[in-house]
Amino acid sequence: MKPDVITFKTECILDAGNGQITRGIVEQRLNNPEEEFDPGKITRRRPTQIAVWKRSIAQQIKFPAIQWGEDRIWGDGCCALAKTEHHIPRVLYIYNWSAEKSEAK
Repeated sequence: MKPDVITFKTECILDAGNGQITRGIVEQRLNNPEEEFDPGKITRRRPTQIAVWKRSIAQQIKFPAIQWGEDRIWGDGCCALAKTEHHIPRVLYIYNWSAEKSEAK
């Protein structure tokens, strides 16, 4: 049976624009709590739009037209419908955020 979602780890690189760069790992899993980002450990969160979702689930949830938090809102809707998961325990995505270049603030 094919899973409802395929999850994996994300490496996060955050550039505050003052020469300070913070790095960390976020592990998205279907039943994870929603933790604050902590570069000192693996941060656990539920899957968002970067996970691989079954089409029949992804199409049921409207992606909000807002500037911040849209990924979490959409992901929560998908998580509520998902029952099965396949997890790949490796970094498959790198998220780069820059205070100077990223649009979402």
